[in-house]
Amino acid sequence: MSGATTAPTPGERLRNHAGLLAASAAAMVWAILASRHPTNTYHFSPLVVAGLWGWAERWATRRRHRGRAALLRGAAGAAVSLVTLAELAVSDALRGPTLWHAHGTAPVVAEALAFTVLGAAFGARQAARPESVAERTLEVDGR
Repeated sequence: MSGATTAPTPGERLRNHAGLLAASAAAMVWAILASRHPTNTYHFSPLVVAGLWGWAERWATRRRHRGRAALLRGAAGAAVSLVTLAELAVSDALRGPTLWHAHGTAPVVAEALAFTVLGAAFGARQAARPESVAERTLEVDGR
C-alpha cells in the first residue's frame, strides 16, 4: 500500500482553511462596521484583514510555509482586504478621517492601501516564521 493516503478529517480540513476563514470573518466585521458608521474610519482593519490569513494558517496548522507559499498567504490576505476595500469605496462607506485628519474617500482609500501592504507583509512573515526556538536554532546553526 505504498502511496496510499487517507482523507483529511473535518478538523484537518478546517485547519487547512483557517487563513481564509479568519480573513473573511475579519473582512465581514470591517464591512459591517464601516457600512453602519460610514463617517468612522477603522484605520487598522485593512492591516488586520491582510495579515490574518498568513498568521491564522500558521497558528492553526503549526506548519511553516517557505518562500513562495508564504508570499501567497500574504497576497491572499491582501486580496481579501482589497476586495473589501473596493466594496466599501463603491458603497460610499469610507467618509471618515484618516490618521492625518484628511477627509473624503480618496485619502481613506490611500491609507487603507498602505495598511493592506503592511498587513500582507506581516502575514507573509508570520506564515514563514519558525515555530519554536529550537527550530530557529537549527536554522542558525545550519543543521
